[in-house]
Parts: sequence; structure tokens; C-alpha cells
Amino acid sequence: MNEMKIPAIANRRSQQGTSLLEVLIAIIVVALGLLGFAGLQVASLKSSNTAYYRSQATMLAYDVIDRMRVNRKAAVTDGLYNINYGQAGTGDVTDWRTNVVNSLPGGNAKILVNSVNGNTEIDLKWDDGSGEVTEFTTTTNI
Repeated sequence: MNEMKIPAIANRRSQQGTSLLEVLIAIIVVALGLLGFAGLQVASLKSSNTAYYRSQATMLAYDVIDRMRVNRKAAVTDGLYNINYGQAGTGDVTDWRTNVVNSLPGGNAKILVNSVNGNTEIDLKWDDGSGEVTEFTTTTNI
């Protein structure tokens, strides 16, 4: 009977620390999973911000297109809506540019209206937060 106890004690001693090792491995696996989840959340937030600013740019572009259609003579014949990046503009364009600056971080805009056929290009740029400039361009006929 003594012989059976000695191997059992020896067997227990050889397995000491095994559950501690299993717990450490489980903690590492869970930590890696949480890091992956955090990375997904960050990517999701960035994509959400990008989509939000792109929708703002779309609404701003359609806003100025509507303003130009109401004031077609000022837009096409008089060229009052033609502005370049950093240029203030006059009247309706000043209000619109203020909206661009307030709605988009580092927002800037350019409008080119062809005085012959009314073809118009609206270009909006903004800083997406990662140091890269995002651009939205749309063309239409007034």
C-alpha cells in the first residue's frame, strides 16, 4: 500500500503549476481577443466619421447647386459663384462657404461654373483627422 502512495505523490508533484500555466494562457488569449475587438471599434469609428463628413459634403454641394439654380443669372452669366480654394466669395457664396468651414474640419471649397453651357464643378476638401485630405467632387448643369 505504501508503494501506491509514493507514485501518486510523485505524479502530483510533476503536475504542480499546470493550472497556473493554463490560467496564464487563457489570460493571454482573452487579452488578444480584447485587443482585436478594440481595433475593430477604432476602425468602425473612423469609418463612421468618414461617412458622416462625406454626407455633410454631399448636402453642402447640393445646397449650393440649389442656390445657383435659383440665381442662375448670377451663377452662369455673372460668374458670382466662381470661387477658388481659400477665396471668400460674395453674397450667397459667403454664407455657403461659412457653412462649409463650420461643417467640415479644415473645410475648403472650389466652384467652377462654365459661363457658356452652365456646367458646374463643386469640389470640397477637408481633413479626415488622420492628416489626410479627403475630397468630394460633383458636377452638374445649372
